[in-house]
Amino acid sequence: MNNFPRNRYESDELLTLFDQAKIQEEIKGTFYKLIEIDGVGVEIYLPTSKDGSVDRKDISRARSILAQINELDNYFQGMCELSYEKYEKSGSEAKDWIYYLSHIEITESEALFQYYAMHGYPSEWVSIFRENDSGNWERVNL
Repeated sequence: MNNFPRNRYESDELLTLFDQAKIQEEIKGTFYKLIEIDGVGVEIYLPTSKDGSVDRKDISRARSILAQINELDNYFQGMCELSYEKYEKSGSEAKDWIYYLSHIEITESEALFQYYAMHGYPSEWVSIFRENDSGNWERVNL
């Protein structure tokens, strides 16, 4: 079993699901779109403008993240795999280290990918990406 699968998303499919999803309000002023990935609901949180609406540029930014999702997720999976190998070499038992995407939060300057896993105990990680001048997303941290 590959605990750290790469290229596990179909960007075109996710973009279609995102475009079809309605913007929902979770808590006053917190908006998101819910899409289903591998049978699990993944929320994409969108920033709100001063008038309480979602700006079209943020919808566009969310779409660009989904278009590049494999590259961003592959980076995270690779870092987890390196950590797993170090953990395993230390003599500890490690199994079922599969990280699932919980939600993506888009801020004014970044995209935060929230992951969760169960491997003996619950684990959560955030990977942060920032949009560069050419419109591509780059890693800020794990």
